[in-house]
Amino acid sequence: MSRHSSIGMQYGVKDGKPIHVSHVPRGLSCGCICPACGARLVAKQGQFREHHFAHATGDPCRYARETALHLAAKEILAARKEIVLPTVKVRLYAQTLVIAPEKRYQLDSTKLEHRVTNIVPDVLAHVAGHPLLIEVRVTHEVDGHKLKRIQNLNVSAIEIDLSGASRNLLPEDLEELVVEAGPHKRWVHNVVAARKREQVLSEATVRPMIERGFALHVDGCPLPARVWNGKPYANVVDDCTGCEHALEIADQSVICGA
Repeated sequence: MSRHSSIGMQYGVKDGKPIHVSHVPRGLSCGCICPACGARLVAKQGQFREHHFAHATGDPCRYARETALHLAAKEILAARKEIVLPTVKVRLYAQTLVIAPEKRYQLDSTKLEHRVTNIVPDVLAHVAGHPLLIEVRVTHEVDGHKLKRIQNLNVSAIEIDLSGASRNLLPEDLEELVVEAGPHKRWVHNVVAARKREQVLSEATVRPMIERGFALHVDGCPLPARVWNGKPYANVVDDCTGCEHALEIADQSVICGA
């Protein structure tokens, strides 16, 4: 049997929980419904085609497989209560600081679709007493509007990207993607990284840009990159953009960590 066929839907819902087609009796006796539209499903378990669910009416709904995968992923987190979180990094203009390695964590608690002020994350978990929002991406990623709300809450959040995964993953394959490490996981917001970034920038020097002729300069370059009449300065384009001490380059200033 192919592990990544595109035939049919692998997950239905039974007694309010997602269930794989391999774990139910065949036909209508499976007792499952579609997670997207609520219609009755038939478990098709023949000899020649990959086992899959089909709508009993023969009219499948458009997002059934995506909805089923999304629901199954959330239930895996609720059942396993563990997850490997990605490396925590602080990204600056010319450097990246690693402040915590990729690591497996136990989830003290998990709540699905639980409102947190003005956000309803896929999973609200707690790790060592700290809240963690977990978003499962199947069709839609965390957009700029939701990101802003998460940042305003100042709660750590990750996204597990399943948009490129087969819709017909076997349960053990989906469980591995959800729980284990991989490039499909990213921090949407990390409280510790945000705090560290703010600290690094607050301890640096803000050097205003000065327009001289057709060039932008900053005075007081500590290296110095250039000197004119005994005074150090730097050319923003030629010097600062390639300098490891440039922590951030804004419209009117360079934040310098040298």
